[in-house]
Amino acid sequence: MNLHYRSPRVFFKTADPKDLTNVQWAYLGTAASIFFPAAVFFFPPILKVTDRYAIGRGDFALGRIATVDAKTIIKPRWILTIFISGVINYIAPPMGTHGKRGVAVLCLVPSFKSSVFPTIFTLSIRGLGRHTKRGSPWIVASVSLDAT
Repeated sequence: MNLHYRSPRVFFKTADPKDLTNVQWAYLGTAASIFFPAAVFFFPPILKVTDRYAIGRGDFALGRIATVDAKTIIKPRWILTIFISGVINYIAPPMGTHGKRGVAVLCLVPSFKSSVFPTIFTLSIRGLGRHTKRGSPWIVASVSLDAT
């Protein structure tokens, strides 16, 4: 059987396999959902990625990997305490400095910041029991709404 004749059965349960009008609308919607964001991102100028940004993202990934390994040995509440303390300790000193020294110290902040949300999330859903499926999206939504 031809692939085009299978598509109506996947998308529309009551569609006639020979009638492709519904499938054409689905393909048009898919193409539009790709085209419109591409058009929006085409016009604004693209910022250059600096070395500091790359170092920060690398530190972020390194912090996440280290946390995964550490959670097998150390309790999550202690990891949260250590990482929050690291964020505070490395954000405070650059406030009084100028130039490259302050930026160098700030490059260490993402490695500590990386573990904070996942640890808070796991500690928050712990103990929800049968309400875990309902509570987890609310926790994620609270973080998402706070970011906007």
